Amino acid sequence: MEKSIEVKSVTKEYPGIIAVKNMTFSVEKGAVHGFLGPNGAGKSTTMKMICGLIVPTDGSIYIDGMDMREKSGLLKRKLGFLPENPPLYKGMKVEEYLRFVGGIRGEKLKRNVGLILEKCGLESVKGRRIGNLSLGYKQRVGVAQALVHDPEVVILDEPTKGLDPKAVDEMRKLILNLKDERTILFSSHLLHEVENLCSHITIIKEGEVLEHGPIESVRKTFQGHKTFKVQLKRFDSELRASFQKKFRNLELDFDKWERELLLKIHAPSDGDRREELTSFFVQNNCGLLSFREESLGIEEIFRMATTKEANL
Repeated sequence: MEKSIEVKSVTKEYPGIIAVKNMTFSVEKGAVHGFLGPNGAGKSTTMKMICGLIVPTDGSIYIDGMDMREKSGLLKRKLGFLPENPPLYKGMKVEEYLRFVGGIRGEKLKRNVGLILEKCGLESVKGRRIGNLSLGYKQRVGVAQALVHDPEVVILDEPTKGLDPKAVDEMRKLILNLKDERTILFSSHLLHEVENLCSHITIIKEGEVLEHGPIESVRKTFQGHKTFKVQLKRFDSELRASFQKKFRNLELDFDKWERELLLKIHAPSDGDRREELTSFFVQNNCGLLSFREESLGIEEIFRMATTKEANL
């Protein structure tokens, strides 16, 4: 796959601290890529280096195959950036502010403002002063200023920070609306949102990459076994003995409800046992109500990735 962003062996040092250490990862063209890490992990610093706002101490950053050090002026036009604290002029009105930003980028870009107001759901507040808007609308204005010059790559640093559930939902819809048009790299502490939006993730800690790749590949790294959840009407001691004789390498956990049983079956990750298992329950008249494979969520993967180093 073609790469929109490549971070190669990047280090950023400040007096007495290494904020980013030998970091390498990439973002595929057209992907929505989650950038995750604890507070102070180096996410914001890395995003600013990708945007050319901070110069790395060592290493290289490429946008569409071009080196940011050599082509910074050209590449900055390809990038839109929402920093963690958006640079909003609170005394300006929404449309006025976006036309101002468009004018800085280039006079011809002012025509994009109407389209961006519509895309970001800002038409109803375009005449209001930014300082009088809710936090959710301010974040939308921040995203709008990152889009006004029609960038190919959008970097969003904590776009859902501090938002209420309704505003988070609206921001998710906005990002989904952008996903088919641009490459998006974004950070968030709402890990379930990352799972809903992203195809790929990078997890960092203390300035270093811990995990990187498609979500399913990262999930397999941590999921040493498969777990199946099964709802049955009948599963007596005789059926249990028959099951354990047939499936010797599988483990069972039970939860009994009023008239149903919930089984958790733990199986080795190699091989597909679904057809064999469901056939057993059907053939033995267990009253199979549901059968599904349970997978690790992003929150669990994040917890395991960021704690495994400490346990070594």
